[in-house]
Amino acid sequence: MALVKFPNINAPSAATHDHARPDRHQHRGRTEGGADRPVVRGVDKKSIGAVARDTNDLVSRARDGKLQPDEYSGGTFTVSNLGPYGIETFIAIVTRRRPPRWLSALRQKAVVVDGQIVIRDRMNITVSADHRVTDGAEAAQFVGEVRRLLENPLALLM
Repeated sequence: MALVKFPNINAPSAATHDHARPDRHQHRGRTEGGADRPVVRGVDKKSIGAVARDTNDLVSRARDGKLQPDEYSGGTFTVSNLGPYGIETFIAIVTRRRPPRWLSALRQKAVVVDGQIVIRDRMNITVSADHRVTDGAEAAQFVGEVRRLLENPLALLM
């Protein structure tokens, strides 16, 4: 939903194309073990459940080495979670072969709420994008939209 609202974040890197422009499709790639990124196609047209099922199927087949080449090519945005490795924040490098990436880790943190210190789940979000296609202000607005959606999960169902 955030990629549809901010299409420049979904643009292929200018380094790979003479004229970078937003991709009209949203295909999410997910890195598993540093290898190929299985691509869930058309996530903007699927329910959260369908995306989860497709992701689980692709990841399972990727681990077994059973993906076809078209199932790990053509991703327009890669989501990586380095939390299992103890990484809270990481800034990805945009290369000619990698689309922009959103990286995150969920951690419990002590935060102040109404003057009291309480434990809350917190997540750092970073996005790497090509400045020849977008700028920091738009990237910040994109991350703000991702935050809004994550903090209001019912909005993801609309």
